[in-house]
Amino acid sequence: DIRNWVCFGQLLLWTVVPACLGCFIALRLFLNWFASWNWEGIVTGTMCYASMVIVIGQLYHLTKIFGGDYHIWNSDVSCSAEAWVLLGLNCMTTSAAFFLPLRTIVSWLVPVLGLLTYSIMKAAFEEEKQPSQILVKILLLMALSYLAWHGSARNEKHLRTEWLAIREVRKASEQIEEQQVSIQQKGREIQEKEREIQATTDLVRSLQTVTRALCDTMVHLTTDLVIRNSDLASTFFERDVEGMPFTDFLTKDDQARFALSISRAAQSHIPVCLPVTIYKQFSTSECHLVVVHRGVTELCYLVGIRTEKDTPAEVPIQDGMGDTDDVDIGQG
Repeated sequence: DIRNWVCFGQLLLWTVVPACLGCFIALRLFLNWFASWNWEGIVTGTMCYASMVIVIGQLYHLTKIFGGDYHIWNSDVSCSAEAWVLLGLNCMTTSAAFFLPLRTIVSWLVPVLGLLTYSIMKAAFEEEKQPSQILVKILLLMALSYLAWHGSARNEKHLRTEWLAIREVRKASEQIEEQQVSIQQKGREIQEKEREIQATTDLVRSLQTVTRALCDTMVHLTTDLVIRNSDLASTFFERDVEGMPFTDFLTKDDQARFALSISRAAQSHIPVCLPVTIYKQFSTSECHLVVVHRGVTELCYLVGIRTEKDTPAEVPIQDGMGDTDDVDIGQG
């Protein structure tokens, strides 16, 4: 009987398949199953199925598909089918456009498949007395679908612009946080360096104080071991020694030992002591030197001189008397 087949088709299309899809979606929503699947495609396919079933699953169309005459239902089901199809397609189009999180790149399939199915059913089974009305209905349905889809596209564009702006703000915030962390780290490193410099400065000052207390005079040397600020040193050397190399007053052996002491003091920042013989203008002195490295300054060496024994010279010593050979002094 055609009626049994039509009822079975409606039961399958309207109940069994939707129930299976509903259980499938419920498992995803409540038990988080199939989370790795493309659910945008699944939801889009479900909406497309609903659009086609709204057209095909009507009593009038199913009867025609199974080759029967709709008059067997003892009622005019054609008018009822027309109303349900238009309302159902409008509902599916609106839902896909405004209420479901579907991108417009895929949501257009819902109204297109609904319109295509409706057009095929109209062309195959409709017994319209005025065929021009079919075209008008299709055009109006196309206009309604386009308006809904276009409104969805504008809304999606606005949301995407807002999302991009929020993402840029988050990126800028993350960059600012990274810069703050970097600045804090640099600040801690600077503070550590300042503490080290302060400790070194305090040590040098204390060494200078001790050196001044234990030595007879102080000599300030540049990186080239040239004497500067020699007001007090001139008295010790019995002449003006401003701008003269300190090694000019040492013997050859003492020059090499003094260069080695300078290098050790620069590397370790610890005072270095050594005995030397200093040739002054009118005398020769057996002395102990205390070499202190003062850090990265113009006058980076401080030499304390403590006299142990003075021996008068028979004749005044000429300039450069103690400088017998040039010595390559390695700076620390």
